[in-house]
Amino acid sequence: MMYLAWAASRRGDYKLQETYMRSAVRLNPDEKQYQDEYLESLRHQFLLYRICLWPNRFLRKMKPWQILITWAVCWILFKPLVILFIILHFLAHWSTRAIIHVKVFGWRRRR
Repeated sequence: MMYLAWAASRRGDYKLQETYMRSAVRLNPDEKQYQDEYLESLRHQFLLYRICLWPNRFLRKMKPWQILITWAVCWILFKPLVILFIILHFLAHWSTRAIIHVKVFGWRRRR
């Protein structure tokens, strides 16, 4: 089930990924990797997180030298926008992670 969830994630089908991961966790609820992957799949529900993932999907298709040249040009031309994007990416990452943690575990710490 986890392999199917990973394949759905690669295709960008996040609802199907969540469904497969929910099934995988139900089959083996004590497995730490399944729990972590399920929490990760829950994060894809949020539009802000998916918007921040869009450049990652685009960058995966590029070669390393293309990425380097693109970042250098963007840094020279749009320095404030690049910094803003990096800040937004970290904000989206940590805020969705916190929201999912509260949804799943409540306000207590996970052990």
